[in-house]
Amino acid sequence: MNNEISDSYDEEQLKKLQGFNLAVYQSRHALFISSGIVLIGEIISYTLFDQMPYTFNLLPFTLMFITFIGLALWTQKKPYTALLIGAIAYSIYILVNTIPFIYKDGFQGFFKGIYVGCLYKILIITLIARATPKAKSMQKINETIEK
Repeated sequence: MNNEISDSYDEEQLKKLQGFNLAVYQSRHALFISSGIVLIGEIISYTLFDQMPYTFNLLPFTLMFITFIGLALWTQKKPYTALLIGAIAYSIYILVNTIPFIYKDGFQGFFKGIYVGCLYKILIITLIARATPKAKSMQKINETIEK
């Protein structure tokens, strides 16, 4: 009887662990893919507008790229927290990228800055949003197991 209880407990722990690994996998891939999309988007932006990247434009892009890579590596410990920080950092990145448009066109430039590249912005936000619910539940379960 005691052996059956421990076997069912082990199976339950294994299922939770597999769910946690899936959440980590989805979170990690969402952040790695997002970093690649940011990289490709910025390269396309620079080639379409035939301009050399200015330091002001290059700094936020580099920070966002490094942030996504770092958070993707951190998903092994805290997938939900990594996704949440990634979403906040990406929102700040979008707002910082509107500054050149505001400087050039005034307040109307803000909306232009938000609109430019909306396809890949929506893609990144969707990737992060789809991975978030499972990562949140699995991180809670993992924290209760560790206690």
